[in-house]
Amino acid sequence: MDNFKKHLKKIQKQYNKAEEDFQSASKKYFAEAVADIFIQHPDLQKFSFTMYTPYYNDGDACIFRTNYDYCMDDLDEEEQKNLGITPEVQKTISENLGLFPDSFYERTYGTATKLTCYRDGRIVQDYYDCGY
Repeated sequence: MDNFKKHLKKIQKQYNKAEEDFQSASKKYFAEAVADIFIQHPDLQKFSFTMYTPYYNDGDACIFRTNYDYCMDDLDEEEQKNLGITPEVQKTISENLGLFPDSFYERTYGTATKLTCYRDGRIVQDYYDCGY
């Protein structure tokens, strides 16, 4: 039995190390993925998206979700257009940010968060109330 515990602890250490390495690398690549969006779309000024774990989900499991597919959804179409957010831009955002698993976003930024990414490289994190 002690042999089992020893091996399990060793595997757990390896797993934790791999997870730390993944998170660290992902933070770097996330900044690059965001920069790439602005390079591909020179008219884009900023974009934001939310992430949260709902408190109520009509009987379904309440799991963390990232909403990069709906950038700036609190703005009307004209406001989005003025910021340079078009369907093509939204597609690029979804493709780039979709490369990262939800676990990256949750561990890096937490839940109940709104991220705003700016052309100058700033990524601003704010509290977000999903309303559930």
